[in-house]
Amino acid sequence: MGALCFYEASGGKVTRVFKGMDSLSEMYGVFACEYPEKRHANRALLRRAAGFDKIFIAGEAKSHCVLSTLKQLAACMEEKGKSLSAIRVLTDCMSAISGFEETTEREFDALAAKGVVFTDTKSNG
Repeated sequence: MGALCFYEASGGKVTRVFKGMDSLSEMYGVFACEYPEKRHANRALLRRAAGFDKIFIAGEAKSHCVLSTLKQLAACMEEKGKSLSAIRVLTDCMSAISGFEETTEREFDALAAKGVVFTDTKSNG
């Protein structure tokens, strides 16, 4: 959060998105509820994010919220024929949930094989 505030103070623009505002549905990912066919999905935000040259992803619950967000974004970008290499996952800015480590790593490996870049805040990528 401190880095985002510093970025804004230096003239950068940060868009904050609040998830989980629909009290009738679970929302792990940023872009859609768990059951998007029944509930809303923020398709405008999804299309906007898919248009950026670089998209940095960080957050709590590596195995749930981060992974769901990545899958939602990757699916949209693949539909549009865009490279997933624009997605940068900041691995030192997320927390694992005990018991889901192996499954999450397999999912992350599959996303990396499709081009998603896994990096940290100390890298230049």
